[in-house]
Amino acid sequence: MSFVTGLKCLECGTTHPYTEFRYTCQKCGGFLDVQYNYDAIVDAVDLEKLEKRSPLILRKWLEFLPIENPYLIDRVTLGESQTPLLKCDRLGKKFGLKNLYVKNDTHFPTCSLKDRSMPLVVLKAMEFGYDTVAIVSSGNAAASLAAYAAKAGLKAVVFVGGRPSMGKIAKIAIYGPTLIWVKGCYDDAENLFMSAREKFGWFDCNGLINPFRCEGKKTYAHEIASQLGWKVPDLVIMPVAFGNGMVATWKGFKELHQMGFVDSLPRLIGIQPEACAPIAKAFSEGEEHVKPVVPKGTVAEAIAVGNPSFGGKRTLEAARESGGAVIAVSEEAIISAMKLLAQNAGFFAEPAGAISIAGIEKLLEEEKIAEDEEVVSIITGHGLNSPDVAVKICKQPVAIEPKLKEVERILGYHST
Repeated sequence: MSFVTGLKCLECGTTHPYTEFRYTCQKCGGFLDVQYNYDAIVDAVDLEKLEKRSPLILRKWLEFLPIENPYLIDRVTLGESQTPLLKCDRLGKKFGLKNLYVKNDTHFPTCSLKDRSMPLVVLKAMEFGYDTVAIVSSGNAAASLAAYAAKAGLKAVVFVGGRPSMGKIAKIAIYGPTLIWVKGCYDDAENLFMSAREKFGWFDCNGLINPFRCEGKKTYAHEIASQLGWKVPDLVIMPVAFGNGMVATWKGFKELHQMGFVDSLPRLIGIQPEACAPIAKAFSEGEEHVKPVVPKGTVAEAIAVGNPSFGGKRTLEAARESGGAVIAVSEEAIISAMKLLAQNAGFFAEPAGAISIAGIEKLLEEEKIAEDEEVVSIITGHGLNSPDVAVKICKQPVAIEPKLKEVERILGYHST
């Protein structure tokens, strides 16, 4: 039995029973947010005992999550556990930062952050009696849902839009879902998906509309606080598409603060590619709502969402409430970040994952980071999700004859 008390509308404040699944408010159509009995959670959680638990996300943070039937965890989990948070001194030195940490979500089973929230939403589908789960995605979320559905024995229908790499298409297809690749941009795929979902009655696992996806992603806050000894960093920097991850992370930190598990809150910084940066544009212009843009080509295709809709509005709120920002970076900065991250910290990230590192340099130029601040940069996806990018930006090796003189030539040595 969870500590959930209801689903609250973010627009009109109406609270709905959490035992009756719905995507939006029955009264005004607004999006819903999961509410908890925080006093009961405080009474139930002993941090010292919690730290000794299994690192499996759904078990370690059970009291903080909307899980009614814990026995379903074993049916859905792929072993997704707390991901590493590593202090990166060499990379920090490049930027002049004394306390730079990288949160590495490439360790998840399908190599992206989507595994942080997908097992929970698939579990909720089982709790509500659905046999088919569905999503629209640029690639990573579709692969994650297909994998967890396969483990749970559910049918999966995934719509993919935009221009995903063939690596991502293969990663999705191998799990055997019904894969629908839509010609056109992500927004075209999303519109078709919504029509199909309404007609066929699938369980929608998209983070923008399904309130339980947010609950899985908020464990960023729990893990970061735990890994820092129940302290909060000064900044958390993360990639942004719809902004759901940033919204969820802010919710997680606020809940921990409200319950007294941490004594401060971080600034949250979201990073978008300049080629598709509707939320960053709205933030810089002081807008409360995000106007859609037409995405241009970007190496960070995984987060190229031209119309983030309500997610964009909530992201703006999270950025401003936390004292943070949403900014955009160039293609050159993203590619440079991939190399910096790999060659100075040992992480191979896809462009949409490395973009948080690209944001650091711009933040330093704008004097939004002090050198002694504690900074956590979240890396959301493995480089093998977009292998074609790495092939293009790296120097290609030249095969040699099996002779020592050839090795000397490559090394720049000259025999006497």
